Amino acid sequence: MATAVEVKDELSELLTCPICLEIFRVPKYLPCLHTFCESCICTFIISSVTKEKDKSGFMCPVCRKVVSLQEHPSNPETWALQLPINHLITSMMDLKDFTRSNKMCNACQLSSVSKTAVSWCTVCCEAYCIECVKDHRKFRMTLNHKIISIEELKSCESMVGKSGIVFCDEHPDKAIEVFCKDHSKSCCTLCATIYHRKCESVTTIDKATAGIKTATKTTELYQKLQQFSQEIDSSLKLNKNNKSEIETESTNIISEIDTLKSNIIKHLARMENEIKGELATKKGEILKALENEAMELTRSEMYC
Repeated sequence: MATAVEVKDELSELLTCPICLEIFRVPKYLPCLHTFCESCICTFIISSVTKEKDKSGFMCPVCRKVVSLQEHPSNPETWALQLPINHLITSMMDLKDFTRSNKMCNACQLSSVSKTAVSWCTVCCEAYCIECVKDHRKFRMTLNHKIISIEELKSCESMVGKSGIVFCDEHPDKAIEVFCKDHSKSCCTLCATIYHRKCESVTTIDKATAGIKTATKTTELYQKLQQFSQEIDSSLKLNKNNKSEIETESTNIISEIDTLKSNIIKHLARMENEIKGELATKKGEILKALENEAMELTRSEMYC
C-alpha cells in the first residue's frame, strides 16, 4: 500500500508540466491526453511550426503524436487557446492547495464573508463552512451530494478522484451531462441544444457509460493493461538485477586493479633495492680499484 509521502510525490508529478517542470498554470490537454501549461504549449507550438515550417499541426512534446488543428491554421499563436482545459488537473490543483493553508468557504466568499471551510462537496467541487453545509442539505437538488470533511480531503490517499463534475469548455458554468454518439463527443445541455439538436444519437452521460466496466472491450483492455503492467514490472526487476550485476562486476574489477597495482609496486620496490644493491657493490669495486691504482703509481714515483 502506498504511503502518504509516495502519494504526495505521485500527485506532485501529476500536477507538473512536462515542459517547464513547474506546477501547471492553466492546464491544457492535447487529443493524446498529455497536459501542459497553456503558455508552455503555446511557446512549443510556435517554435515547432517555425522550425518545421509546417502550419498544419505539430507533434506532442511527450509522445510525438501529430496534432492537427482545423481552425486558424495560419495563426499558430492561437492554437493553444483552442485546446481544452484539463478540469481534472485543475480540481486536483485546488485540492492540493488544501494541504498548504486553511480553505475558506466558497459560498460565504460570494457575500464577501471569510469563514473557514470544514467540508467539501464532491459534486459541486466547493468548500463550505458548517452553516453552509446545513443549507446545502436543505435543497432537493443538492440533498444527495456527497460531502466529505476537509481533513479527509487533506489525507493524500483521498485527494484524487474527489471531484465529481467536469465542466464544459465552451460554457464553464455548465456541467458535462450529455454524450453525442454521432460525433463521439461529450458536452453540456446547452451545447447539445445548439450544436447537436439534429443528431440522432444523443443521450445522457450515465446512459452512455452504463455497462462500460463490464463491456468486452473494457475487459480486454483491462487484461492488456494488466499484462503490460506485469511486463513493466518484469523489465524493472531485470533492470534492477542488471544494475546490481554491474555494481558487483565493477567492484570486482576495481579490487583486481588495486591488487595488480599493489603487486606492481612491490615488484618495483624489489627491483629498486636489487639495482641499488648492485650499484653500491659496483661502486665499491671501482673505488677499490682506483685506490689500488693510485697506490701503485705512488710507489713507482718513489723509486724513480
